[in-house]
Amino acid sequence: MSVPIVTDRGKGITCEMSLTEIAFEIDWTYAAGEALTMTISFGGALAVNAECRGTVLSVVPAGKRWRVEASIEQFTLARRSSS
Repeated sequence: MSVPIVTDRGKGITCEMSLTEIAFEIDWTYAAGEALTMTISFGGALAVNAECRGTVLSVVPAGKRWRVEASIEQFTLARRSSS
């Protein structure tokens, strides 16, 4: 499932996710070992945001973007308002 993600460097799209790891594509690069914060937006009936903190595990080129794989070390879920 691909969903929007916003990091401390910009917007991207998820490629893969689990409770403990995430992969996403973004226009800006990171360094392995770097801490990052991210917001993952789930739509539809869920309408929630996952506010996450993690650590970059690897970064590889993905066409004109970068594929970032990161751990998810902490997260909270918040329902989005319908307005």
